[in-house]
Amino acid sequence: MSPRTTSRRHRSALLGVTSLALVAAGLAGGQAGATTTPAAGAGVAGFYTPTGVGTDLAEGKEVRNFDGRDYVLELPLRADLALVQAYKADRWGNLIYRKAARNFGPVMAMAADLTVVQ
Repeated sequence: MSPRTTSRRHRSALLGVTSLALVAAGLAGGQAGATTTPAAGAGVAGFYTPTGVGTDLAEGKEVRNFDGRDYVLELPLRADLALVQAYKADRWGNLIYRKAARNFGPVMAMAADLTVVQ
């Protein structure tokens, strides 16, 4: 990543144009089970996970105890815009993904308010 790109991203974050969400690595998406990005696409309001309990990532988040174990409330990670690449698309918006695009393409398309497909 070039310094110019980094400073542009940094400025936009400071100005409030973009936002940054720190999420524990296993929760960002692509993992089996409940994760933040697929949860947004599925309409899940939030879920409790033991991942991140007692760390800086849990600061300011609701922590509850179930059966003697602490869990952090994770809210779904939605996007305003998703840029995805599909192998084929039809006029109704159905997409066929190939190779690595199958990992995050469908998940991000469902979790975004607006999806732009190439």
